[in-house]
Amino acid sequence: MEKSKLYLLPLCFLVLTACQPNKDNSGSDIPPAKGEKLSTPVLTVNNEGTGLTWAAVEGAVSYSISVNEAEAVSVNAPGYDFAEEAGEYAVKVVAVASDTELNSEQASFDYSTIYTALSAVAFDEDTGRITWSGFHGAGLKYSINGGEEVAVEGDYIEVETGGLYDITAVGGFVAEGNKYYVNNETSVNVQHIIASPKMAQAMVLEDGSEDSNADLQAKYDALYYGTSGWQPSANAVATLDRNNEGISPNRSFRAMIFCNGSWFKWLAKEAFVCEGSVDSLSFYAKAAAPSQASLYLRWEVTEDLMIGDLNFKGVYVTYKLDKVPTGWHKYTVGMNDANWEIAYNNQKLDFATVKGILATAGYTINSLGEFFQYFGNFAILAKCASTGSGPKGYVYVDEIKLSAGAFEAENKDYEIHEWAFKSSALSNGYFRFSKDNPSVNKLVVKMSAGSKISLVPQVEVEDTNVLHVVVTGTYDLDARFTVGADGKLTLNDGATGAVAAFLTEFSSDLCHVIDDFEDHTETGVGLDGSHKDETTFKGLRSKWYSDYYSGNTSNPSAVGGNGWSMMGSTDYLELNKSPDYAHYGNQSMRLKYNATNQMRFITWDMTQAPAPRLPKATYLSLWVRACDSRVNQIKIKAFFNEQISPVNQGDTSKYTELVQDIAADPDHGWVEVKVTLNPEKNYFGFVLQPMKNGAGTGDDGKYFYVDNIALYNTLSPFGTNA
Repeated sequence: MEKSKLYLLPLCFLVLTACQPNKDNSGSDIPPAKGEKLSTPVLTVNNEGTGLTWAAVEGAVSYSISVNEAEAVSVNAPGYDFAEEAGEYAVKVVAVASDTELNSEQASFDYSTIYTALSAVAFDEDTGRITWSGFHGAGLKYSINGGEEVAVEGDYIEVETGGLYDITAVGGFVAEGNKYYVNNETSVNVQHIIASPKMAQAMVLEDGSEDSNADLQAKYDALYYGTSGWQPSANAVATLDRNNEGISPNRSFRAMIFCNGSWFKWLAKEAFVCEGSVDSLSFYAKAAAPSQASLYLRWEVTEDLMIGDLNFKGVYVTYKLDKVPTGWHKYTVGMNDANWEIAYNNQKLDFATVKGILATAGYTINSLGEFFQYFGNFAILAKCASTGSGPKGYVYVDEIKLSAGAFEAENKDYEIHEWAFKSSALSNGYFRFSKDNPSVNKLVVKMSAGSKISLVPQVEVEDTNVLHVVVTGTYDLDARFTVGADGKLTLNDGATGAVAAFLTEFSSDLCHVIDDFEDHTETGVGLDGSHKDETTFKGLRSKWYSDYYSGNTSNPSAVGGNGWSMMGSTDYLELNKSPDYAHYGNQSMRLKYNATNQMRFITWDMTQAPAPRLPKATYLSLWVRACDSRVNQIKIKAFFNEQISPVNQGDTSKYTELVQDIAADPDHGWVEVKVTLNPEKNYFGFVLQPMKNGAGTGDDGKYFYVDNIALYNTLSPFGTNA
């Protein structure tokens, strides 16, 4: 039979009784010819389908009706209502004449009275159909979300619109088999089910692909949970991360968390619309250690939703992830996962309990994914799992999406490896690679003249420690790199293509050159440049910021805040151009020491958004030359995962620190200083601070020198690090 796409009308109980004698004789007053029997009644079903009727028989004064050979009942008007009790019935009707010898022959009509019933209603997500069994009735009708009822004209209902389906077996007469269906309080003839078609494709909720933070803020309201519930928050900052790379594309959603027990929520401003049933949620997550962040992805019912006598408005469902890891991890969660937490009527419930609540209202539901069509808002929540107070870092999420069908992949960690390199043709470059997620692969080369080329390579892992790298297009490359036990790359012989020329005398010892001061052409005073692209800096002052602790609260520096003031003289931060005072090349950075006031020299990377992303590394190296006549002490802070600001400079969870003495050396000897880094972090800004050494105040105005600041990398995707 053809499938139905029609709507149902409400079904009422039929009241079935035998007709009582009519006071008005509808028979003819003219008798038939003397000695001739009356005509036999011709029995038919009435227009309402609730009983029998027949044309008045000429000469009849009444009609005799017997059911199942019971004592006959006399009625004046032609008509008989079907019995309301279930069973088999044989009805006999005789037209009665004034002379009973002229009564008509018996007219017979056999029928069955059957109680309407409907059972075993089910929704098959694979076929998108609602089916049933145990159906007894003159027909079926259904409605969606309490709307107009439609008649069913087939063996199933094709679900094209998700919703609450009410399906009813309808009473009435069916000519085939002479069956009369009647509603009865003992019969179950209405069934309820929640159904929704499969999502046509994955629904991406957040992939971090916006071009600006303004775009992201336009999508989300930042809130925190206080004494008056959810309130706007200036602290709940959500940004697009450019320092701690995403999965694909190379940005992710970054949300600050605070270590004071507060909840922070980023609520999507646009309504969440789920266009079909859902099988799984998938997302990537990581956190900035040691934030110990807990992440919550939440959907909420925002409009009235009546199911039976229950209103589900205010219900929300949350997937909770405790203590987000520091490396990217992909999570794929089924809709029947036990970790789903559902809040209803101030109770925390699992899906099985909610399924039972729906069942009390008569509705059948197979999975939480079918119920998602009623959730109106999507939110990202975070809370710090560690103790203490104040800002505690960030939690990152990427590629949050809902999907139908099989799981996309098993839950697994995604490692991203990076090497930076130098060659005789380049200032520097870096190569980014992930075995598990090739979409993040990138090869960036920066020419000595300042131009930068970003390429997307295809990478194949060969043998046990060889990477075959292929780039197509204008800047083509075909090369093989061997990864040593120390994690460093060696370019094998035979590299071909346009980019191969850039790799002459290739060395991956350096991960990233922070500053070698050979590119600085001027010193300048004050701030200039956009500070957003490392290729645009001109002059030492355009890349470094300097301030000192003055105690002045009325003229705070942009970085230090109250008590810190910007140094305006080039005398404190100078570009030295004497080869005798350089470790490599002809230039170095000269920093002035002052015993009275703390001085700081800060890379601009730390203070700007977006800051240039620096590859991961195992240590920071810089060369330092002490003053001729005194021991210098230098404090080095390497910040990761966020910009430096007045409120976070004392938070040790934001940086790695080293304080080291540099001995006085009249021969201008250079000393290499190494700061051991966390290879899981992306470091993006550094503070160099000449320190007061002991109680002495002499030698104010003396200088020491810094050169060749670089990150070093010994990470290997093969797990063979020395």
